[in-house]
Amino acid sequence: MMTTTVSAYQVRRNNKPIARLVGEPFMLAVEKLLAADPALAETISIMLDDELMNAIEKGNQQIAGVGPRENLYRKLERMRLKSLS
Repeated sequence: MMTTTVSAYQVRRNNKPIARLVGEPFMLAVEKLLAADPALAETISIMLDDELMNAIEKGNQQIAGVGPRENLYRKLERMRLKSLS
């Protein structure tokens, strides 16, 4: 059995990390995990969606009583009208 170490190179732009370059064994392991666990794949997809994460955070703040609450009916009605236009 061969063991490998994981090393990654970080790609930066304007001194901010934007990507990582990882080895093929690491990516194969990640792909295998994602294929075996659809819930994990969905969780990662959600975490990578900034718009969705912002909506979740806003909802969490509303539940905690931080920030304005909005009437769900009015919000759904606005969304319906927006989709019609």
